[in-house]
Amino acid sequence: MKVKIRKATLKDAQKILKLLNESNNLRGNDREYYELQDVKDYINNKLNKIFVYELDKKIVGVFISQFWKTYVYLYLIAVDSRYQGKGIGKDLFNFLENLTRKYQRELIEVDTEINNKKMKSLLEGRQYKRGKEFLFYSKSIK
Repeated sequence: MKVKIRKATLKDAQKILKLLNESNNLRGNDREYYELQDVKDYINNKLNKIFVYELDKKIVGVFISQFWKTYVYLYLIAVDSRYQGKGIGKDLFNFLENLTRKYQRELIEVDTEINNKKMKSLLEGRQYKRGKEFLFYSKSIK
């Protein structure tokens, strides 16, 4: 199997959208799904660094990060449910951590849902320190 982690392009938007909408851990209470324009905006935003994980030329993982002046914020990471538990999340984290070093940032910040056991296990296994707990609020404006 051939593995490649590469920068996302607009051509990847539809496949990334499918990954994001497959996960129940990436949306707030008032958001039922991501839209294609959301993903395109993420890709086009110069602050974001979005990379996809390809396995035999099929996108099975993605992360969206924001590189600030002194730190990196991992906005989200998603792995196709059929490929979870195969080390793809770890590979994406390794890539992000190396990218963080390359861009001379000293900190990665990430948040996750309290009940997201897979992500918490991944973070704790990589020695990420647990910070304060936050509540997430959203309001649908129609």
